[in-house]
Amino acid sequence: MIYAHSPTRRADHAPPCDMQSDSGSALRPVRLLFVGEAWKGSSARSMREALESLQAAAVSDVDPGHYFPCYRSIVMRGANRLLRSLQCKELEHRIAQLIQMVPPDVFLAYKGYGISGRLVRRMKDRGVLTVNFFPDSSPHLFGRAMSQAIGEYDLVVSAKPFHPGAWQHVYGYQNTCVCVPHGYDPNGHYWPTAPSGQVMDVVLAATWRPEYHRLMLDFATEMRGQPCLVALAGDG
Repeated sequence: MIYAHSPTRRADHAPPCDMQSDSGSALRPVRLLFVGEAWKGSSARSMREALESLQAAAVSDVDPGHYFPCYRSIVMRGANRLLRSLQCKELEHRIAQLIQMVPPDVFLAYKGYGISGRLVRRMKDRGVLTVNFFPDSSPHLFGRAMSQAIGEYDLVVSAKPFHPGAWQHVYGYQNTCVCVPHGYDPNGHYWPTAPSGQVMDVVLAATWRPEYHRLMLDFATEMRGQPCLVALAGDG
């Protein structure tokens, strides 16, 4: 197992934790602060639960969903946008509180929306190893603040195989990016038996993307004239 000594490091250049394979009484699990959504079925929740299953890690977590509520009506979504800067500040305040209370060895953000580059730099100054798991196609699609913050992490773990090779000359970042493809969580993805009483023949649940749009248009063309009930769910 991987354990860490109690930190006595200098924040400017000492390593985040002193890894040992011994199991002496002076050793402790690696402290990890995880920020990611916790709704049932989210990839972030699956990652957090996998980390919590490791005896070598002591995981604390913050759910951004508590700070960025989702609304359907246009009025409430507009109000949400007006409050977004305050919501980001509240999220960062909670993260800063936890860092003060129990300083982590590793900070891991799933995507990292709402976390500023300034906060990432503050954690690095304290000797915390900062990691961002980025699951989407481009870090430049979610606003300037997040785009800049991505470049501040010590390590970006991307789910896209084309990111590492393009990380510097296409996206303009100087930090390290590696690819770890998406995995599958049996608690969320494995269904041993089909649900009873199915109403729909085909269901697509996904955030809108051009390729999904073309897929469904092609499907509609192929199924033209045949009885088929289709349900679509997701933003966009």
